[in-house]
Amino acid sequence: MTLKATIIPTPEEATDQEKQEKEIAQQRAERLAEKLRSLGVDPDTLA
Repeated sequence: MTLKATIIPTPEEATDQEKQEKEIAQQRAERLAEKLRSLGVDPDTLA
């Protein structure tokens, strides 16, 4: 029999992780917008 442990983060750790994930998503969005602009596409006018 094998036991599987689940680690539950503290509220502070969860908040830190959410902030980090949000920052990563923002950076990816900014890189995508830069790439689109370099291709002549204005990302602010896409629907």
